[in-house]
Amino acid sequence: NDNDGDGTTSNTGKNTSHIHHPHGLSHDFLFGILPRLCGADAVIFPNAGGRFQFTREECLSVANGCRRPMGRFLSILPSPAGGMKLDRVEEMRNEFGDDTLFLIGMMTLIFV
Repeated sequence: NDNDGDGTTSNTGKNTSHIHHPHGLSHDFLFGILPRLCGADAVIFPNAGGRFQFTREECLSVANGCRRPMGRFLSILPSPAGGMKLDRVEEMRNEFGDDTLFLIGMMTLIFV
């Protein structure tokens, strides 16, 4: 939680996404297209079902933004993350495809 200085609190990790499409930037642009334009090789973003609450559709739109044809710009690897566990790798591979970087945290390895 962050105190915004006006007595309010914002929480970016519990059942909320501060990307407000269509009134702001879309997930595919902010997490997929923009990193490609900046020269990234991969982009880490909160996955649905993890600690953060991006929807399945938002996550798939990020992956689409990472891979869709953009002239001379090469595709980049989507990397869903945030509370992911080893038992979800097959599910995520089916959702995102083979060209995906899976970020599985240390806490998973400690408690397996």
